[in-house]
Amino acid sequence: MHQELKQKIRDSGLKQCYIAQKIGVSPALLCQWLNGRVYIPQDKLKAIIEILKLRNVI
Repeated sequence: MHQELKQKIRDSGLKQCYIAQKIGVSPALLCQWLNGRVYIPQDKLKAIIEILKLRNVI
């Protein structure tokens, strides 16, 4: 799922730092989530999906 989410972010044309700022985390933490190093909290995952308008991912 991490790689799929990472690809959706790339496809959206949004910068990871923009998404990180919008959800209130550091770009480094977002990167760790997207690389599968750290668990993505459900509330933050939903916030990312909302930004990407991918409500059907969950």
